[in-house]
Order: sequence, then C-alpha cells, then structure tokens
Amino acid sequence: MRRLPNKLRELEARQLYPQPRVAQGLLLVRRGAAAAAIDLSDGLSTDVLHLCRESGVAAEIEAAALPIWPGATLAQALHGGEDYELLFTARQGVRIPRQIAGVPVTRIGRMVRRQRGGPEVMLLGPRGPAPLEARGWEHFGK
Repeated sequence: MRRLPNKLRELEARQLYPQPRVAQGLLLVRRGAAAAAIDLSDGLSTDVLHLCRESGVAAEIEAAALPIWPGATLAQALHGGEDYELLFTARQGVRIPRQIAGVPVTRIGRMVRRQRGGPEVMLLGPRGPAPLEARGWEHFGK
C-alpha cells in the first residue's frame, strides 16, 4: 500500500473521519447566536441555497472572504462537499466570536431581502457580482 505524503494526510483524515460540528452548533443555540444553520456536506453553493429557500431570503457571498484550503480552487470551495462545517446566519447586531469551541468562525457574506425574479445567491467576486449556481451534490437530482 502506498503512503500519502505528509501534507496530504490531514486532507485524507478529514475525508475519512469527518468531525461534524455538533458542539459548535449547540453552543450557537445556547447563546442564541444562530438564526439558521446547515452543514456544508453538499457544498456551499448548494447548501446556502437550501438555507435561503427555507428562510425566504437571498444571500451575497464574498469570494475573497471564503476560507479556501491551500491548493484548492474557488470552484472547489464553492461546490465541493464533505466539509461538515457549519454555515449559519445571525441577526444583525449579534456579536459572533472569532472561534467557537476551538473552530474558527469566518464571515463570508450576508443575507438580504429576496427580490422577485432576482438571483437567490450572488457571488461578489473580483469581476463584480454574479449569480451563484448551485453545483454541489443534489441527493435527488434537479
């Protein structure tokens, strides 16, 4: 059996032994910090759309704010899955700590009022805003 280089072992461990953020989610609930939440197991572009549809809002995602693993692309960060990280929203004015139970928290965008006929998710990137298509995992197809 071929051994992985050291720099890939952590990635392999994250894939084979995911650590769902249950403790972090429970702390968010206890603090009253999260208005809505979902895990990112199906990919950010897909899961943020689920969150928007269930909450009746739209989202603006800041490409430059996304925590992207070294060597990964923006497309992989947007559409790849199996992360088991939490995506959550907080009401305006709620103070969110920089980390929760040892896991860093990153603000990647904001929720906005849904506009009739407008995109549900916008990606704010270096070329300007563009609708973000959900291209993560779909359990039952489209």
